[in-house]
Amino acid sequence: MNSILFGAALIYTGGAPHGSISPGFAVFGQGSYLGIPISTVCWLLIAAFIIWVTRKTTFGRQLYAVGANPVAARLMGIPVARIKIFTYVLSSVLAATGGLLLTSYIGSPSLGIGDQFLLTSIAAAVVAGTALSGGVGSVLGTIGGTLFITELNSFTNIVRVSTGTQFVLQGAVIALSVLMYRLGGLSRAST
Repeated sequence: MNSILFGAALIYTGGAPHGSISPGFAVFGQGSYLGIPISTVCWLLIAAFIIWVTRKTTFGRQLYAVGANPVAARLMGIPVARIKIFTYVLSSVLAATGGLLLTSYIGSPSLGIGDQFLLTSIAAAVVAGTALSGGVGSVLGTIGGTLFITELNSFTNIVRVSTGTQFVLQGAVIALSVLMYRLGGLSRAST
């Protein structure tokens, strides 16, 4: 889907989007409230809402059940297909919201604006303990993983590490996290 939409955007814009964002929209990415960036306030509100949804609602419990074992969830009467579809829709809405906040921060439209964050978002979730196979993970852990990866990227920028090396480091962090998760699972299973 990413390729289709990106290709359609290239065709529609001729490869070069032009224009600028309105000042009212720029406030979300560039403004502040009581000294706190509004984008941070938006991030905190969204995170608090998702934490509430995953911990305090039936949907959240069903989401973890479907992620852990869709067959068992279906046998328990959970509408697995509906949960998956709703989760993908929610993920898309949150990704679009992140894209809008990033556009507001930069101040102008840009094709492929979030491409450099594709691997970073996976690395943040995996470092936080989210299983790539599903069913394990938490929003608070992902926030911690995001802060860790952000600081790692900031550090590598300060010491002037190339972008390629940054991607290698992120890939190594993902591989190491998955390996540690697997080894931890094997040691728990043998106990």
